[in-house]
Amino acid sequence: MTPRWRRLSGGAVAVASALAVPAQASAATNGALDLQCPGLGPGDYAAVEATARAELSEVHGWDLDVVIACGVAATIVRVRSGVGPPVQRPVPGALDEGSSLDELLAALQALITEARLAARDAEPLDPEDIPPPDPPRHLVRAGHRPDYRFALLAGLDGEMWSAPYGPAVGPRAGVRVARNYDWSVELDGGFLSGTQSTEGLGATSVQATLRVDFPLPYHFRIGFAGDARVVMAASNAGTSPSQQVGTTMGSILLTRYTLRVDRFELSVGPQAELFFRPVVVLVQGAELFRLPTLTAGLSLEAVAEFAE
Repeated sequence: MTPRWRRLSGGAVAVASALAVPAQASAATNGALDLQCPGLGPGDYAAVEATARAELSEVHGWDLDVVIACGVAATIVRVRSGVGPPVQRPVPGALDEGSSLDELLAALQALITEARLAARDAEPLDPEDIPPPDPPRHLVRAGHRPDYRFALLAGLDGEMWSAPYGPAVGPRAGVRVARNYDWSVELDGGFLSGTQSTEGLGATSVQATLRVDFPLPYHFRIGFAGDARVVMAASNAGTSPSQQVGTTMGSILLTRYTLRVDRFELSVGPQAELFFRPVVVLVQGAELFRLPTLTAGLSLEAVAEFAE
């Protein structure tokens, strides 16, 4: 007598036999099936094979490798899709009843889906789909950053003139063009007036300045500039002539400590200017005022960007 675990139900055998012919015909294009069930009789073996091949044909399983290993206590079903990792599941009991064949079919369907998902996750990316590495931060240029920024500026300057006359202070204003946060070019104009006078003499310097700045570490900037000046001196003591005018040009070296918040910038720092020639005011042959060849000063400047 054939053992119980070697018999499938008559209904299962009939259904499997009906599917066997088309399933076997499409086996070449529907993956590989390894049925490791030497203990099954020919009819039962054919029923299990036909059921598995019919399912592979239904899901177009050309990419699948299926192993069904029969045992007395359980049947192991293992499925692998392409280069993905294999997945497996036990089907409890022996293939001796129609219900066991139904459980085998359900396990096979679930494992096919699981194996294809695992293969998709394991598939290497196409080199064309791999994004390039991020460039170093100092080479990154944000897409929204403008090439050039325009700003208005206003400042207050103090400068030491001749010792008897004392310091001079005055405002200035202008425009600035900056290339990102690299260099900047500034054009401004202003005046300086002496805060003290000797023998009733007053002096005012009107100037225009062209300046180029470059960034340094720790919020510092260094700048080089050239300016042209008109110096006007007037006597209030009734001497003759009552007013004199002199002109000169100079070269400026300056440094600034800068604080920036969004579009606004505040800077402060010293500067030194070397004139091509001094300006001397003579009253009745006597020197009453001199703008020396070398001056030192201090500047406070505020900048507000208005266009990009």
